[in-house]
Amino acid sequence: MASKYVDNDYIRDFILIEPSRTNLQRCIGHVNAFFSESKISAVCKKDNQINEDDINPESTTVIHLFSNVIDLDDFDGKAVLSVLNDDKSHNNIIVCVIPYYQEATRGKKIKEFGDKLQGYSMVYKLEKHTDDWDKPYSCQIYIVVSSYY
Repeated sequence: MASKYVDNDYIRDFILIEPSRTNLQRCIGHVNAFFSESKISAVCKKDNQINEDDINPESTTVIHLFSNVIDLDDFDGKAVLSVLNDDKSHNNIIVCVIPYYQEATRGKKIKEFGDKLQGYSMVYKLEKHTDDWDKPYSCQIYIVVSSYY
């Protein structure tokens, strides 16, 4: 992200969206620990309930982090994709992180989500199974950026 001139010193606004109030409060605590001077907006909704009013940042560059959600069975992403595909006023950086799945069902959901983003380009992709590296976990990371800004 540094190559795209995104620096932690310039991240001041956070919009946290999570259907679980407990997880949302935990996330707020983590953001406050690292960005205590930042503005935090918390939205307790499922992905299919999200609209453009929920994702209306003041900043021109926005990082959207989808951590361990895209691979869930009840995540369809249509509402989020609609908001992101319609937004032409922000430099959107989409970071998707899920475990690496060797099977073709849950593992392909991250790619399918990225493919549905219109006007975006993939800038980073990492797929590592526990057998592929010395870490005790598997990981898929995709970073996709809006290419119209």
